[in-house]
Amino acid sequence: MSNEGSQDIPISTHIPSHSFHVLFKSILPHSNLEREREREREREREREREREMANNTQSLRKRVALRRRKLQILQILANSKSVRKSSLISDYLTNICKLKLKLEAIRREYSNLIAVKKRCLLLLKNMREPKVKVQKVGDKFEVKVKCERREDGLVSILEVLENMGLDVLQARVSCDHVFSMEAFVVAQDQALEASDVAQAILRAIEKQVGEDHVT
Repeated sequence: MSNEGSQDIPISTHIPSHSFHVLFKSILPHSNLEREREREREREREREREREMANNTQSLRKRVALRRRKLQILQILANSKSVRKSSLISDYLTNICKLKLKLEAIRREYSNLIAVKKRCLLLLKNMREPKVKVQKVGDKFEVKVKCERREDGLVSILEVLENMGLDVLQARVSCDHVFSMEAFVVAQDQALEASDVAQAILRAIEKQVGEDHVT
């Protein structure tokens, strides 16, 4: 079926040149902006990679410094200059054994010193503690005195003997480290007992010790 009364209207595909200019001008800024944004994103990614590399480098340096510090500490503990971990551990264990042996030796030496100190204190106590022994030999008394050395120790004992009516026949006195006296005395009173003489000398010594503590 034909439309004899219809008329074809031609459609022109021609676009004026000024329209292309308007189109390019509208598209071109948008394209430049996208490219600029992409370049900015790329620069940001590059900066991020650089920061990550810097952080990794700093972290690596810290790990290396920490490892070097641990190595130095292990060298000090092992008393070794080796840089091999296995050798350092072996040297460390050897050094520990040596230190244990030294510690045991120090403990034994300390125990020996304590024992020597106790013996010295006991000896000193015995030296300071007065010892008086008087025994009758025939018509005489044998007197033995040992006590701490004092300036007037001999004078005090002689005064006691004189006050008790005892005459000194023979005497030997030593004052090197302690006061020591051995004497033979004869009593004017034959009824005098050896125990009385010993007690009188002991009281004189103790009296002098008390006077020394007061002064």
